[in-house]
Amino acid sequence: MIIKCFLADTIYNRLLQSSMTPNAGMLVASEKLLTDSWVKPGDQTYWPQLVAGNVYYYDNEGNPSEIGVSYGSDNNTPSSQYLEKGDYLKLRNVTLGYTLPNRLSNRIKMNQIRVYVSANNLMSFTKFSGYDPELEIDQASGGSYSSFQSMPSSRMFMFGLNLNF
Repeated sequence: MIIKCFLADTIYNRLLQSSMTPNAGMLVASEKLLTDSWVKPGDQTYWPQLVAGNVYYYDNEGNPSEIGVSYGSDNNTPSSQYLEKGDYLKLRNVTLGYTLPNRLSNRIKMNQIRVYVSANNLMSFTKFSGYDPELEIDQASGGSYSSFQSMPSSRMFMFGLNLNF
């Protein structure tokens, strides 16, 4: 049995950002974004107001400006809002087998008969809301802590029979 544990990692959940920041080409929006986003002054919510295609004609200090800056929910600027704890505990590999007693295997002229079942990537325990907190390292940049292109590990079940003559 192989158990893998990883603690105290922070992951930028780019997949969550993508689903919670609709852009001009997006035809659907998250139900959470539609029902739980800010609407009017006094609202206490985690998600910002759902707006698109607005232009802000002020500089960073609030002074009027000739240059328009686009803003709205379609803003894909990185935000700490999408940082999540990446702690996890995984049950990586489990094998359960049974070897028949020699008196039974000798009856059919075998030295040994073993039956087994094995499972890989059986369970993951995490509070990370993305697919999989176990991210691959980008060899070109030396590291990647963004979950946008990380797909979950596949779960596999194997059954086997070992016959020794």
